[in-house]
Amino acid sequence: REVPQPVARTVRRVPPETRALLALRELEEAALPARGQVKEHYARLSLIVRGYVEDRFPVPAVESTTDEIRSRLRAAPTLLGESEADRLLGLLEEADLVKFARRDPGGEAAGDRVHGAKDWVGSVGARFAASGEES
Repeated sequence: REVPQPVARTVRRVPPETRALLALRELEEAALPARGQVKEHYARLSLIVRGYVEDRFPVPAVESTTDEIRSRLRAAPTLLGESEADRLLGLLEEADLVKFARRDPGGEAAGDRVHGAKDWVGSVGARFAASGEES
C-alpha cells in the first residue's frame, strides 16, 4: 500500500501594506462617523495603523501607548524618517484625543484621517519596495 506524500504548498505572504490598505478601505466604507460612531472610527483607525507598524517594523505598536511608540521610534531613527514618524504620531495622537479625551473632530476630519493614513502607509511601503526590503 502506497503512503500518500505531502503536497508542497506555496504560501504567499500578503504584504503589510496590502493588509493595511484593505482594512482602511473597509473602515472608510463602514462610514462610522456618518452614523455617529466617531470614537469607534478612530479606535479602528488607530488599531489598523498600529497593526501596520507592528507588521512592518520591530515595534510592538498594538499594545503600546503612543508615547511608547514615540520613544521606540526615537531610539531607532532609521526605522522611519522624521517626517514619516511625525505623520504617524500626529495621527495616533489625534486618535487618542478622540478615544480618551472625547474630542470630536467631525466626520469630514475623520475621513481625512483615513486618507492620510492611506497616504502614509503607501509612502512607507513605497520606500520598502524601492529598497527591496521585506517585512
